[in-house]
Amino acid sequence: MAVTQDFADRQLWYFAYGSNMSTAKFIGSRGIHPLDIARVWLPGWILTLEIPGLPYSEPAFTSVRPATDTLEVGAPSVIGVAYLIMFEQYKRVIASEGGGAAYADIWVDALPVADKDATKTGQRLKVRTLGSAITRSPPARPSSRYMVRQMIHLRSLFP
Repeated sequence: MAVTQDFADRQLWYFAYGSNMSTAKFIGSRGIHPLDIARVWLPGWILTLEIPGLPYSEPAFTSVRPATDTLEVGAPSVIGVAYLIMFEQYKRVIASEGGGAAYADIWVDALPVADKDATKTGQRLKVRTLGSAITRSPPARPSSRYMVRQMIHLRSLFP
C-alpha cells in the first residue's frame, strides 16, 4: 500500500522502551531526530522479555503487552520515552526493529510522568509502539549487560 503525502507528513508520538530510550541510540545510531521528547507511562501495560533473541549473548528482546493475570496486574506499569516524530521516521523505526517480523505495530493509551511532560503531550495521549508479534514461553531472563544499561539510562531520566 502506498503512503499518501498527507499521511507521510503527519506527526505521531512513538513510545520507546528498552534500548530505544537512549537518545544516543535513537538519534546517534538510527539518525532519527525527534521534534520533541517526553517521559510517559502505559497504565496497565508491562515490560516483557518474550521475543526470542540470540542464545548466550541476548536470550530475549523486550516488548510491551497488557497485564493479564493476577501477578502481572500488580506489577509496575511500563515507563518510557515518547518521541514526537514524523510518520516517515516511524517507518524507519519499524524497519530497524525487524520490519514487523518480531514486533507488531500497536496504538496504546499513555500518560505523562510529570507536569513538565504534560506541557508537551497533554494530559492523555495515544502513542504508537511495537508489541510482541512472536513470543517465547516461558519468557527469558534479561542479560546482565541489558540490565546494567537500562538502570543507567533510567537513572538519567529521573535525576
